[in-house]
Amino acid sequence: MLSQHPAFFGFPELNLAAAETVGELLVLWTRLRSLFRTEFPSGLGRALAQLEFGEQSSAGLLWAREWMGSRKDWATADVWDFLAAAVHPRGVVEKSPLVVFQRERIARAIRHGRGAAVIHLARHPATAVRSMQRTYRKGGAVGARECLEAWAMAHRNIFEETRGAEVVWRVRGEDLLEDPRAVWPGFFRLLGMELSGEAMEAMMHPERWVFAGVGPAEAPYDNDDHFLKEPTLRVGRPRVPDSVDEGLAVLGIEEVPEAARAVAEVLGYV
Repeated sequence: MLSQHPAFFGFPELNLAAAETVGELLVLWTRLRSLFRTEFPSGLGRALAQLEFGEQSSAGLLWAREWMGSRKDWATADVWDFLAAAVHPRGVVEKSPLVVFQRERIARAIRHGRGAAVIHLARHPATAVRSMQRTYRKGGAVGARECLEAWAMAHRNIFEETRGAEVVWRVRGEDLLEDPRAVWPGFFRLLGMELSGEAMEAMMHPERWVFAGVGPAEAPYDNDDHFLKEPTLRVGRPRVPDSVDEGLAVLGIEEVPEAARAVAEVLGYV
């Protein structure tokens, strides 16, 4: 949604903060190949192709792969600066869920952004666990408890590493989807910006994003292939369990770990 605001340019999942250099990122990708189903970072590839050629064709993706391979010694911070300069004066919007599972990656992302605002987007633990199981099943079976522990750890990492950030907006995804027109102005007030009706209307159409939809065979997906297959915004409060315990019990977690319960309470789910 934010990518459709005229003041911003939204990139797909770049995952730059997952590594210190491009070479390290490419090595990491060989380990994650079964999960992402691409030979190279697909979001970064799509971004490079779009900026260079104005489209995301197979030829453009092959060029992007060669671009990465010839810049293995580049710091990922330099790639971030390169992309940010290409879309200036618009601000950069980017999310990479892979980053939140390690504190050092979050810290690196904040350094890349140099004082950028942080949006801490939360999701009910039960629906988050189901989504994680669906996503990570691509790389092998994963248990519900393991996903819940990862969910709690990710949010603790975000809490810790964003303490010194200049602007942090914490929002529950369920609230945002229920009434985006009422919720988004709060973020823009933090930025000292006014959200016009015209800009808000544009934000209601994420399907118009240049990276919406499945990419070419060389880089069809990022992490969220569900969104890429159906990028239209569906306004309305998502169905969530009446209680955290009830929702997790259905998934086979009879006793919620205290660490996860504490995070859920801070986020307003308990």
